[in-house]
Amino acid sequence: MPCPFALRWRRPGTLLYYRDTMGHVKLNSPVLALVLGVMLTVSTADTPVCSAALKVFEGEELASWSREGCSFDAGAKAITLLTDRPVSSVFSEGPPAGIRHARGRATSPEIPATEPFDQIIVSWNALCPEGSWVVIEARARLKDRWTKWFNLGWWTGDDRLFRRTSPEPQKDADGRVDTDVLLLTSPASAVQLRVTLCARDPEKSPVLRRAACSLSRSGASPREESTRSSSGAVVLDVPEISQLSYPPRGNVWCSPTSVVMVLNYWAAERDNPLWKTDVPKAAAGIHDLRWGGTGNWTFNTAFAGSLPGISAVCTRLNGFADVEKWIRQGVPVVLSISNNVLHGRGESGGGHLIVCVGFDEKGNPVVNDPYADLTKGQRVRRTYPRDRLLKAWWSSLGTVYLILPEDRPAGGGE
Repeated sequence: MPCPFALRWRRPGTLLYYRDTMGHVKLNSPVLALVLGVMLTVSTADTPVCSAALKVFEGEELASWSREGCSFDAGAKAITLLTDRPVSSVFSEGPPAGIRHARGRATSPEIPATEPFDQIIVSWNALCPEGSWVVIEARARLKDRWTKWFNLGWWTGDDRLFRRTSPEPQKDADGRVDTDVLLLTSPASAVQLRVTLCARDPEKSPVLRRAACSLSRSGASPREESTRSSSGAVVLDVPEISQLSYPPRGNVWCSPTSVVMVLNYWAAERDNPLWKTDVPKAAAGIHDLRWGGTGNWTFNTAFAGSLPGISAVCTRLNGFADVEKWIRQGVPVVLSISNNVLHGRGESGGGHLIVCVGFDEKGNPVVNDPYADLTKGQRVRRTYPRDRLLKAWWSSLGTVYLILPEDRPAGGGE
């Protein structure tokens, strides 16, 4: 099927924040806080206007991966374990340590970038039957050498065997993993992905349907047109769900609630009940043991992308002009923002996820904000000033979840 995500190499952007154990977005220093304010108002040669470059492997492109102990299934257009793999492998570390399993490994071709980058977000869509899991890794080329393989997560759709988790802290002279982002200490020119497929029974193999990487670089500002769109207002009929309707944990379930709103939108649009889900189920299927919650970006898209027929990636966009292109194609976009910045409570903190569902006649974003207390008359559907929400969104460098049926044509990012 055609890739629903446009592949466009752009001069990448900057990551000006880190997230604490509660998932709150924080700027790395007061100096960066000042830089962020400047970057949102002016673009110079020193602050390139850009977003991440996104490369997606799916369908026949997965056949280009080198494979050991696994094969490309042309019918399913996916990578799976060979059924004759011995059940003799054992990890010495990580959550599946000591569990005997069959194992195979698939490695992507080298992915060259036309612009240097120093941050990598890896997404994957894999079906993991009971007793199976995948391990996600990435490495980058720094000048004439490769970094080590950095572990980006142990993912399973069924946590009865072990609980899915981001890896233990990894840091060396080349970079470090911050939950769902690989941060490099110097610019890189290429990236490579590796996925290890594991199963207690090779007949019940993981099915890797999609893998993607989003590459970005420090030192950029969002791109916004000097004039707003004159195409008129547009608002998608995305169901409104409040995370606060699910005590006692709902107050921290903004991300799974946003994912559920989008999945239920597509379930209604396509009359596909298999895509309809609820917030507690999504939260259980996303929860990251080590992170201690549901805010891991790539675990959210991995959950959505585990549903048959759904494509889901975490990437970054240039600004609301790019978001509007997706909206006008009928695709809602999940935004990662700083709530504190949005509501004028500071320059950082309050990591939050919302769904952009449209734009009003003035070009202001219309969103479904899941943090709404319905008992107090608060509404999920809100309209925020474009410039204010842009600044809040840029706390995550324009990070988004793109979740849509895999038969959608490319073009939202064009």
